[in-house]
Amino acid sequence: MTTATAQPAAPVQSAARSGTHADARITFPHLVRAQWITLSSLRGTLVSLFLGVGLTVGLAGAFGLMISLSNQWSDGAAPLPDLTTMGTNTITVAMCVAVLVAVSHYAKEHTTGAHRTLLAAAPRRTALIGAKAVVVAVSTFVAAVVALVLSFAAVSIVYAGFGSPVLTGSFLDSVVLPILGGAFYVAACAVFALGVSVLLRSETWGILLVLVYLLMLPTVLMLLPFDWAPTTAEYLLASAGPQLAAPFAGFTGELAADLALTVAWPVAALGLGMAVESGRDA
Repeated sequence: MTTATAQPAAPVQSAARSGTHADARITFPHLVRAQWITLSSLRGTLVSLFLGVGLTVGLAGAFGLMISLSNQWSDGAAPLPDLTTMGTNTITVAMCVAVLVAVSHYAKEHTTGAHRTLLAAAPRRTALIGAKAVVVAVSTFVAAVVALVLSFAAVSIVYAGFGSPVLTGSFLDSVVLPILGGAFYVAACAVFALGVSVLLRSETWGILLVLVYLLMLPTVLMLLPFDWAPTTAEYLLASAGPQLAAPFAGFTGELAADLALTVAWPVAALGLGMAVESGRDA
């Protein structure tokens, strides 16, 4: 006697379910969200951003107080810089913090092995690095805007307390556009640092080389006794970028060149990092 055995339906459902997962695609917005979760979940990154904002604002207020006291004690003989100059005077601090955050965002993942896990889930390396760049650029831009807004406010309070003129030009040209331009420069430095970090795969060397390039190389070139050295220094990111934080006096050819250089350096570093990363082992 034969007995008919019914086949269970569970494997069919399981196969259908697995086929649905196999057809799933990890899109670029998914990668951006994952990178944002990674960045925001690191306590060291958040502490660095908060300390960077605090140092930028605190030093701007302290410098404003020192210069105001010097101007008062000298009966106006000591020059009193304008609000834009003092408000963006400590942008270098924000830039250094942005570099630290950007380099560590990639280097720590590679050191701990988390980068391999990400590549297993999203094997498109250029998209993964692009998502990191978006998250790093947006987070450092927002942090720099907050830091510069508070720096301008701190200097304004100090100037007003000493009876000094707070705003000599229009609010848009002397405050809003310099804040946005300065924050854009900070974000550009962060993306540039991320590209260098992808190239070197080393947190220590990445931070060191980027800071040497941004802080020391322009000064060294300006001191060299060669005609080409000062000209070369003008084309560096650290020379062109800070010009975006100056008081806006019209969209001139020089400003367009500074903007183009500020964009070109991080794009070149990130593109080179993507090309090298695509051709090597994880």
